[in-house]
Amino acid sequence: MKLHLLQNIGLMMVYLIIMLPFASGITLVHDSENDVMIEEDQAIISWSTDINTTGLVRYGQDSNLEEEIQSPSNTEHSISIAVEKGIQYFYQIFAIDSEKPEETLESDVFSFESIENIPPEPVSNFQVDENLGTELTFTWDENTEEDFDYYKLLRDGELLTETSDTKYTDTELEEQT
Repeated sequence: MKLHLLQNIGLMMVYLIIMLPFASGITLVHDSENDVMIEEDQAIISWSTDINTTGLVRYGQDSNLEEEIQSPSNTEHSISIAVEKGIQYFYQIFAIDSEKPEETLESDVFSFESIENIPPEPVSNFQVDENLGTELTFTWDENTEEDFDYYKLLRDGELLTETSDTKYTDTELEEQT
C-alpha cells in the first residue's frame, strides 16, 4: 500500500515538473464573428483576458502576418488596423502576462474581409401613385443584392427616412404638390 502511494506521489511530481512550465494562467476570450467591427477603412479587433496582459496582434493580407500592433496592459483590449477595401485579412492575438512576460498565450489565426464599399444598383421601376391631397406614395422594385440593407429617401437633399420597405408615403407635402 505504501509503495503504491509513493508511486502515485512520484508520478504526480513528474507530471507537475513536466506540466508547470507549460501552464499559463491567462485566459483569452475572443469571438471572431462578434469581436471584429469592420468599417470602411479600418477594422477594430477586441478581446479580453482574465488578468492584465499586454496585447499584441499580428496581421496581414496572407497568413505570414507581417504587420503587428500592440495594446497597453489591461484586461479589455481593442486595436484598430487600417484596411483596404475588399481585401481578406488574417490576424492572430497574443496575450503577454504583464508580470511574467515569458508567459504568453496565442490565439488561432482568424480572418475577415474588409468592406468593398461599392454603391448599390439604382432603384428600378420607381413609381409615384396618385396624389391624395398632401401625400404621395412611392413604390419601387426590391434590391436583391446580397449586401444591400436599406433605402435612403431624400426630399430637396434632406433625409426623409431610411427603410428596407419598397413603399413610402410622404405625408408632409403642400396641397396638390
